[in-house]
Amino acid sequence: MTREDTIKILTLMQAEYPNSFVKLDEQGMKLKCDLWASEFRNDPFEAVYTALRMYMETGEQFAPNIGQVRKRMRSATTEPELSDSDAWSLVSKACCNGYYGYKKEFDKLPPLVQKAVGRPEQLREWSIVNEETFHTVIQSNFKKSYRAVAERQEEISSYPPALMDMINKLQIGMGRMDALPEGEENDR
Repeated sequence: MTREDTIKILTLMQAEYPNSFVKLDEQGMKLKCDLWASEFRNDPFEAVYTALRMYMETGEQFAPNIGQVRKRMRSATTEPELSDSDAWSLVSKACCNGYYGYKKEFDKLPPLVQKAVGRPEQLREWSIVNEETFHTVIQSNFKKSYRAVAERQEEISSYPPALMDMINKLQIGMGRMDALPEGEENDR
């Protein structure tokens, strides 16, 4: 999205949500425009515009922030994730062949379901649990784990690529905490 596109978006927002812009002076509006232009520089105008229109249809009284627009962009362009019940159904089926074929069954599962299961051997362990425990305790724990994994994935996927690069660099740096110069260990 270009700077000119950003001005169009902010003008539309200002027309729809005038109270959200009352306290913005010229410098504040320039900063807001710079921020939005930077955040959406890799996104097509049509996607941002559509997401803004989706937000406007909710009846909210205040202008959206960048995260709210990104969330609408994601919901318009991505397939919904499996529900926890659908994910459990896949796991339950995988466990039917899980004692001997647990690795193959694990590999067939979607990535988010694999994350919630944890490791292939878990399918093998679950395949030998009595049926009552499997369909109550294991099912409940799996669904809870799957919802947490799905929520985390949704949060991560909402970040723009530039922010993901920053996070990845930070994580790489955190992996090297033991490489701090002498004397800095005590400062943590």
